Amino acid sequence: MRSFRSTKSIKKLNNMITRKIVAARLLAYMKHSISISGLIEWTEKSIMEGGFETGFEAPVRNTLGRLGAVDAASFGLLWEDCEQLMESLGYQVR
Repeated sequence: MRSFRSTKSIKKLNNMITRKIVAARLLAYMKHSISISGLIEWTEKSIMEGGFETGFEAPVRNTLGRLGAVDAASFGLLWEDCEQLMESLGYQVR
């Protein structure tokens, strides 16, 4: 028998920020497909919306927090930083 979820649950599921989504955005930045300002804007919006992948809330939140801090003058985003962030999400950059 099929179970049905409420409309609210389905909407939340569709808006969930997953490791895969964060990694794809970060990779797009690394490939110069999006600008740093575009990455920061998306990051800030994602943090405000919330709804992180179940079981991986901490790595997703930590990565978004680090990316959100990039616009501060004292924080940059080096290639090595991107590699570490990808690894924290369970991906390896080659």
